[in-house]
Amino acid sequence: MQYRALRAQLPKIAAEIAINEFKDNWRRQGYRTNTGVVKWAPRKHNKSSRAILVGKGSGRLRRDFANRSSREMARVVNKSPYGRVHNEGLALRGNELVQDGFTKSGRPRFKRTNTPAKMTERPFMKHNSYIEKDIEKEYYKSIDDILKTV
Repeated sequence: MQYRALRAQLPKIAAEIAINEFKDNWRRQGYRTNTGVVKWAPRKHNKSSRAILVGKGSGRLRRDFANRSSREMARVVNKSPYGRVHNEGLALRGNELVQDGFTKSGRPRFKRTNTPAKMTERPFMKHNSYIEKDIEKEYYKSIDDILKTV
């Protein structure tokens, strides 16, 4: 691989490294920081000790990561419609419009809420220094491979 090809591929490689880190957050049931692992908040109404993103379920949130990198920028998205709510949390004051599924034609259907609601944030896509270190290692390894072939 030549340097120009590496520069073109580097954002995609960086995004794949980030996706692997984000998927590892399910095994940890939290995300890594420099001081250790910050665990997800437990569920409020369940007697189970597992975090809400782990265990029985469709696994859609974990599977729906997508690499949307361009030539200049690495970008990771989660295509799941409720991914943002889990990652950032949600607070409804009541009397607001919320999505309530889809119509037969595929358009979103909305309903009005009457009660306030709160969803605790459980970040699974959190940038950290470990991702940066892994990207840096991969970059230097690729540069070394290029220099060995010259």
